[in-house]
Formats: sequence, structure tokens, C-alpha cells
Amino acid sequence: MEHFIHNANVALYRRLLAESKRDPSRDEDRHNILLRLLAEEEAKDERLRVAGVALDRPDQSAVYYPEELSLLGQILDQAMQSLPLSMRTPQNRAAIAKNILACAATGERDPIELRLAALINLKVTVAA
Repeated sequence: MEHFIHNANVALYRRLLAESKRDPSRDEDRHNILLRLLAEEEAKDERLRVAGVALDRPDQSAVYYPEELSLLGQILDQAMQSLPLSMRTPQNRAAIAKNILACAATGERDPIELRLAALINLKVTVAA
């Protein structure tokens, strides 16, 4: 349970920080508090490992709202549609989804950035 709470906290702080970074009228005190909370939570990684609690990587356990999942799904569909038919394989779909989720786990929600991340470093397979 402790590991679940830890990962949820990391995901939440990252998302709130990403939102704060995009807000031109952000509250600097709140932003700094979020930075401190994230740093403290990330510092728990080593303490929890030493205590024998298995932690998943924080970026693999991000929490998304339904609107965010819809956006990520749309970006995945658009990325797949941008590929030639011979490259629209299940392996490529999985690789693109991983790229999108890895980028989103950092707190990124800008559709343009997510689209770029979708196809970057993609090792494609071609259908026979």
C-alpha cells in the first residue's frame, strides 16, 4: 500500500508541476512547495528500497483523468494514421503508445509535444 501511495503522490506532484509551469500567472510559492514535495517523495525511493518495499518506476504508474486518457488515445490514433498502411502493425502501435505514455508521465499534456514524442526513436516493423 505504501508503494501505491508513493507512486500516486509522485504522479500527482508531477502533473501539478506541469500545470503550474504552463500557467503564466502561477503562484511561485505554490510552485516551490510542489517542487519540494516532489523532491521529498522521490527521495523516498531509496528509503523504501532499503526497507524492502518494491517500487515500480513512478513513470509507469502515472494516474490520468478521463479527459487525459481521451487525449492520449486521440494522439495514438493520429500517430497510427500518419504511418503508411504497411507500418500500422500491433508492434508499432504498442511502441507508439509507450512513447506517448512515457512523455505524458512527465506531466506533458501539450498535444504537439505528445505527437512528437509518439514517433520519436520509433523502431518500426513492417507488415509482410
